[in-house]
Amino acid sequence: MAAIWGTVIGMPGGGMLTIAYVVIGAFVAAANNYFDRVGSIEGVATAILAILGWPLILIGVDIRIS
Repeated sequence: MAAIWGTVIGMPGGGMLTIAYVVIGAFVAAANNYFDRVGSIEGVATAILAILGWPLILIGVDIRIS
């Protein structure tokens, strides 16, 4: 995982951008009820996808795994 995030974190301010992206994603996912079913593996996967793909949620894409 360090190799994937290494290019972002290696840039000046890149670590803060990564943290901001994940925090915003968590807020967007929570506001759209993506944390409701985290008791199952599908719910956890949906929450992770929602956090990482929050721009898609803002334009109306529903990324729930059922």
